[in-house]
Amino acid sequence: MRKRDDEQRQAVSLTCRCCGQELPVSHFQRYRTGTYRHVCKQCAWVLYGKPTRQRRILRALETDA
Repeated sequence: MRKRDDEQRQAVSLTCRCCGQELPVSHFQRYRTGTYRHVCKQCAWVLYGKPTRQRRILRALETDA
């Protein structure tokens, strides 16, 4: 196990790499390994979730037309 991974498992707060805010670990997605994603849940939605949803809606509109 890497030292950095062990430190991250014990962390109480992390800094989001997108918005730069220091937030408690509850604001970050946790992986099965026990480490956390480096982007908070709100920024992850803006970066990954929202564009995916928009593409799905556009694809559905194209197939209906």
